Amino acid sequence: MKAVIRDIKQGIAQVMPPAIYFPFANAKNTVQGRRQRVRPLSDGLVEVFDGQQTICISQRIRHTRYKRGIATWTDFLASQYNLNKLQVRPGGVFIDCGANVGELGYWARSKQLQYHAFEPETREANCCDLNNFGGQPGTNRMGLWYESTELKFYSKPESADSSFIEIADYHQVKTIKVTTLDQYVREKGIQSIEVFKVEAEGAEPEVLQGARQTLPLCRFVTVDCGRERGIEAQDTVRDVCNVMYQYGFRMAESDMIRLSLLFENRAQAERLAA
Repeated sequence: MKAVIRDIKQGIAQVMPPAIYFPFANAKNTVQGRRQRVRPLSDGLVEVFDGQQTICISQRIRHTRYKRGIATWTDFLASQYNLNKLQVRPGGVFIDCGANVGELGYWARSKQLQYHAFEPETREANCCDLNNFGGQPGTNRMGLWYESTELKFYSKPESADSSFIEIADYHQVKTIKVTTLDQYVREKGIQSIEVFKVEAEGAEPEVLQGARQTLPLCRFVTVDCGRERGIEAQDTVRDVCNVMYQYGFRMAESDMIRLSLLFENRAQAERLAA
């Protein structure tokens, strides 16, 4: 019943005119004693201000996730990928595959990491630019794959379920460029990677196959292996683990709610411990 009520509320929020929705949301926050304020931007984007930080989002119904503060939510999201367990080295590189609006860029900056984002959805990538690159086009508007080509992209951005593998109930099909992480790292001259986060809506094995030369450069790799692969919504745990173990990683942590796995590079860990 709670899920039904939630879906009804979200449906109403989606169709409510902005001139009504935003004043109502702000008034509700005021009555509830929250500092959060929301306002519409161009192209249907939304700016959320929590009294200290600002974030741009692409789906207005998601502003409630920041009701306890933007930093609180981004720290929670980082914990879902087991990133809160890490002692990272400042100045390192964080590569975010499936960045969405770039929320983990906030966490990366708090750890003094260089942020590289990949997000094929246009509006979400625009938000990521505003949130992490001062509005400049710093987000890579392409997907990661095991080869450089063009693929059908099954778009379902309202629930952040878009994928290069056909899914149920997608809204439209686009043609999107994809590249390999290996090629990207070569072009950028990246020598080492502190954290590589992979959220590819079921295409995680393909992303890792395109990173075989890069994986030895990674200290930590965190992968969302949840049940999102294809119409049958399968998980990717076995295939992901097979690749990671083959390249000398051990599973260090896991989040069984999100089904995310954190892997540590054994060779790098031994060198640092010596």
